[in-house]
Amino acid sequence: MFQPASGQWVPLRKISWGWGGTGTWSGTNWNLTSPTNPVGSDQDSTDYPRWNDNIVNHETFQQE
Repeated sequence: MFQPASGQWVPLRKISWGWGGTGTWSGTNWNLTSPTNPVGSDQDSTDYPRWNDNIVNHETFQQE
């Protein structure tokens, strides 16, 4: 996204990416045990951003 002086935000490029992982609780600290960082892609675009998902929508998410 780019915002010219006194202007509106406009999209310039689109990047597809993701991130995931698992962690364990050791009693006092969280440890990241299995991070995944899939390779994404990027390209010129005039599309505005759109979020497809949120972690709270997944059954495996446990909020303490």
